[in-house]
Amino acid sequence: MSNKQIKRTPSQQIAIDIRDKNVLVSAAAGSGKTSVLTERVFKRILGNEEENPIEIDRFLVVTFTNSAAAEMKERIAHEITQAKDTDKTLNKKQISYLEQQLNILPKASISTIHSFCLKLIKTYFNQLDVDPNIHMGKEAELSLIQIECAEKVIEKAMDNEDNEVQEKFLEVAKVYASTNSLKDLVNLILKIYTYTRSTVAPLTWLDEKVDLLQQSNFEPYNEIILGQVNSEIKNLIQLCNEGALICVQPSGPEGYLETIKSDKSALESVDLSTLETIAQGFQTIQLQTLKRTKKDCDPHLKTLAKGIRDTVKKGIENLKTLLNKFLDEILIEKTTQSGSLIAEVVNLVKQFEIEYSQAKRLKGIVDFNDLEHFAIKLLLGKDEETGDIIFTDVAKELSLYYKEIYIDEYQDSNNVQEVILGAIANATSHGPTQFMVGDMKQSIYRFRLANPQIFAGKYESWDKINIVDDKPEIPASQNVVIDLSENFRSRDIVLNATNDVFNQLMSKEVGDLTYDDKAKLKVGNFYEKHLFTYEMTEDLLEAKEKNLLSDKIEVLLMENVKQSENEEETELEELSNIELEAHMVARKIKALTEKCANPQKIFCKDNEGNPSCRNVEPKDIVILLRSKKAASIFEEVLSQYKITAYAEVNAPFFEAIEVQILMSMLQIIDNPLQDIPLIAVLRSPIVGLSFDELLNIRNFNPDVKFYHSMKFYQEQNNIQVIQSFLDMLDKFRYMQSTVTVEELLNRIYTETGYYNYVGTLEGGTRRQANLRLLKQYAKDYEENSHAGLFYFVYYLSRLKLNNSKLEQAKVVGDHENAVQIMTIHKSKGLEFPIVFVSQTHTQFNKQDLREKVLLHNKLGIGAKFFDVEEHIVYETLPFIAIKNQLLNENISEELRILYVALTRAKEKLFITGVIKGNQEKTIAKWVQLATREEGAISAFNVKKANCYLNWIGMSMLASSNIHQTIQNIGIEYDKPNFSIKGNWHLEFTSPKMLAYNTHENSDNFRENAQKLLEQNPEEIFSTEEERTRIFAKLNAEYNFEGATLLPHKTSVTALKKELLSNIFENNVGDLTKVDEAINKEESDTKPIPKFLQKEEVTTIKGALRGTIIHNVFEQLDYLQFCTAETIKTEVERLVQIGKLHPDTLNLIDYDILEKFSNSEPIIRMKNSQFAFKEKSFIYLINANEIYENCKEEHLILQGIIDAGFIENDEIIIIDYKTDRVDLNNKNASIEKIKLQYCIQLEYYAQALASILKKGVKQKYIYLYNINEWIEV
Repeated sequence: MSNKQIKRTPSQQIAIDIRDKNVLVSAAAGSGKTSVLTERVFKRILGNEEENPIEIDRFLVVTFTNSAAAEMKERIAHEITQAKDTDKTLNKKQISYLEQQLNILPKASISTIHSFCLKLIKTYFNQLDVDPNIHMGKEAELSLIQIECAEKVIEKAMDNEDNEVQEKFLEVAKVYASTNSLKDLVNLILKIYTYTRSTVAPLTWLDEKVDLLQQSNFEPYNEIILGQVNSEIKNLIQLCNEGALICVQPSGPEGYLETIKSDKSALESVDLSTLETIAQGFQTIQLQTLKRTKKDCDPHLKTLAKGIRDTVKKGIENLKTLLNKFLDEILIEKTTQSGSLIAEVVNLVKQFEIEYSQAKRLKGIVDFNDLEHFAIKLLLGKDEETGDIIFTDVAKELSLYYKEIYIDEYQDSNNVQEVILGAIANATSHGPTQFMVGDMKQSIYRFRLANPQIFAGKYESWDKINIVDDKPEIPASQNVVIDLSENFRSRDIVLNATNDVFNQLMSKEVGDLTYDDKAKLKVGNFYEKHLFTYEMTEDLLEAKEKNLLSDKIEVLLMENVKQSENEEETELEELSNIELEAHMVARKIKALTEKCANPQKIFCKDNEGNPSCRNVEPKDIVILLRSKKAASIFEEVLSQYKITAYAEVNAPFFEAIEVQILMSMLQIIDNPLQDIPLIAVLRSPIVGLSFDELLNIRNFNPDVKFYHSMKFYQEQNNIQVIQSFLDMLDKFRYMQSTVTVEELLNRIYTETGYYNYVGTLEGGTRRQANLRLLKQYAKDYEENSHAGLFYFVYYLSRLKLNNSKLEQAKVVGDHENAVQIMTIHKSKGLEFPIVFVSQTHTQFNKQDLREKVLLHNKLGIGAKFFDVEEHIVYETLPFIAIKNQLLNENISEELRILYVALTRAKEKLFITGVIKGNQEKTIAKWVQLATREEGAISAFNVKKANCYLNWIGMSMLASSNIHQTIQNIGIEYDKPNFSIKGNWHLEFTSPKMLAYNTHENSDNFRENAQKLLEQNPEEIFSTEEERTRIFAKLNAEYNFEGATLLPHKTSVTALKKELLSNIFENNVGDLTKVDEAINKEESDTKPIPKFLQKEEVTTIKGALRGTIIHNVFEQLDYLQFCTAETIKTEVERLVQIGKLHPDTLNLIDYDILEKFSNSEPIIRMKNSQFAFKEKSFIYLINANEIYENCKEEHLILQGIIDAGFIENDEIIIIDYKTDRVDLNNKNASIEKIKLQYCIQLEYYAQALASILKKGVKQKYIYLYNINEWIEV
């Protein structure tokens, strides 16, 4: 027992003390579930006067991760040790008993479900006919085995002598394999197989789901679709009610009311019994037009009502179309055909299961799913006479041995885990009780095939323990639920805002849980009470009054960047949306952490555990993202503000250059007659030959392998570096037959010095870790598979070829005081004083719903049908039903993921994102989504919101009186920031505001200034000396005033315009004539009269024309397509797939493009050692190059270079231009273009030279309109 007893809530205490019942603890975020679980186990170990102690190895404790299991053991060890050392009431026998528990704790059954299953298999291996030395296969190795087995199954099907079997396979291949590869079919087999392993009986599941597809009436799917259609109709009726609510508001659009009522009446009259009766009812619906409203009608209410009515109208029309589609006989026919094909695919899956099992057995390995299914085989059997499932003797033995089963993170259990633990619990009448802890609201692992409905089913059906007057009312039933809703992590403002959101959004329909009073988060940690009620120190008083973080959840939104139609502005966009948001977040973090007179404070405890406060530090802050893709950008932007940040970004292992070089080294040690890996090693720092030297070797004898050419070349020239390499290669080749690959790599690292070399490069710690990881892969492979370099090289090549998910080494550096950037999933179980939930505008990922085949535990297999002859794709009835069901489940999980994100914050929560359009449109959309008749926002609207930001926005504004809501937030929508209700502060920022705003709190400044102005001037200064000092400061000139007007980041185009502005003021004469000629040419360009046009022609203005032509150069592979005919074919294809504008076909001159593709610079580009297109860069320049009086300032320069290549280790830059050239004054016109773009190209050159560490040889401008190249 701890010296300092934790004061438990009544709910926590009953969870610790209750005995002899199966208990489900619904533990809200921050409710202390781990602490409760630990104390309960410890008390059971310790025992008391009323109950005997239970030894630690008689408990079965299942955790979600290995780290959680280790933490649980550590906590229990701490409690036992503390009790043993400090509890004076214990006698020697009790102390000896506790010491014994510490000794057996490492072997106790406290582990993940997979570790427990492996323990069972090794204990009872004789009953499974498996090798007692069986071990877990490595993920990469298992992946290769799976691919090989699937390919083997396909080959057998293709070569089957039974013509009928072969024909069936070919039908499957036509539909589910791509044109030139069977890879798609391999992936489909693996997808179905992997999914079935999450079921208790995979083969039985497959048979049942195939039978489901064979039913002629498709009744199960029709029932699902019918339910979904009924739900959609009810949602439309609810929308009508909400529209009517707006119409009857003061100044509401009363004229719309009749039409909306008519829509509602029509929907309510539809017979919802079957799809047929609904379709008939919808055919009779006649939609009316909206009537006019009064002139004094509130325009915002009018917009809201019209938006709702438009949604209803569109919904009715969509349902009409869908119903006709569902009842179409062609769809029924294609669904039947699809079912037959899926049956054949399932046969392939069954054959794969046999091949894969045999392959694993031969290697003596298992995968994670094998562990679970072997465990089921040990625990459950089948009665030979009745065929009933029975408990085995192993299950009964374990049932009598274990006293209690504890399951952590129960909301993330799957069906297989439920059967395994249920078998142990129920095998005997005296089996262990189960104590399950979890939170349905935090179930976020469906992608790992977790089934949250297991938790939900027990929560709904088991009896609740209610707390009345701090005392529990315990039901007599064997199965009970305890709710832990007190949150001991967060301030009340965080909890209240979280409740604001989920009161409105979460329901049985969306989220799988009603957010009622039991689910609502309650304050368990009263910061103000703990810190300020008792010892009010001067520091704490000051912190409370001045420096504590504001009592608002701040929603910080960046307005979307609109791209210019101007060609140059388009190619050099300003900051991307991710960067813009990252800059906004960085500035806020800078303001939170900067050292100043009144720094921001957070609560903490001093060394003695007393309440205190301290300054905010970077380590107190986390940025949470839905996915990893933006993490590196946030990290980079924060570094520009001198903010230390750490984002664990997973990079592919084979993309690491040091890994590629070592793989090449191993390849040539195995076989030096491989030109590409040999040249890679020779060019690498291991040897360091130049391109010219490599070219000399190649040209010396071009008709033989590069290795032989190098040896002949060496015999003639005797170059020391080449001889040293050949000697080293011979040595390693001899060595490879006598040592392991791991030892060979060790010798390579040491003797070449390459390991130490990469350590000196940027990211050296990770690079060296990657090389160590390569050694580990070699060791693992040789221990578990074939020994020898040849097999290991082949193994690596297969992994790379099949896009293995191997990741680069994870290096934890010195990040003790750094802002952490992580995914929301990664943050689960963690807490941080300050949380930024960012990228909330990103739309939910629905990529998995676009696949050819969808899977669902209950509904089975749904597939699209591809009519190969007609080239038409059909969504079959099973596919439609499963797709809609998965969409609903995905949205529910996204809502739970948002819950996890918002509940990580202890003191301060920021929500950030980027909005499309202006503030007015954004808020209007939220208000429309928030509109509802009564209670929470409708499930229809919750589902309609496609990102976290819309959910948060609509829940902020939710009110039964929408008119009042609009007044509350400001009817003009033109305020950059304002507060909503009691918990929220909404602030809009534009890129322009971001560039010029300072970190100072402008609101406080204005408030203090106003107070100052209200004072008597004579009372402001206490002495003349003070007056003189103040006025001296006010009249002082700021030495860096110019820097305050600088943009933070600029494009090359903007910079060019700034520098050219003075040049063109002093260059008149010929240049003016050129301008006049060009302007006249443009003004004289008139569209052809329609009656003379062969086809309809659309006049395209200069800016759009330039953009279209530039886009052709960007998308067209002009290094491959070199004739007018092939270029035209490719351009038509690019237009067809949406990569090019439709007007491109009439705008492009294919003869000019042919000449361009065969011009001298492009031919050189084709033959170059490295070519690039659309090369983006960010480059730091001195601001005084453009602006005076900014000597110590810098600008971030961003640009995109059209194309270029490296030739003889020098850079050549290409820039396409569509500027008009006056042919009557051609030379002057070209000179003007040169002058106009020379600065731009010079900065391109500087940036590339700095980035690539090479010199720039030439800078070209290609003038499309006259098909000429000019060198600048």
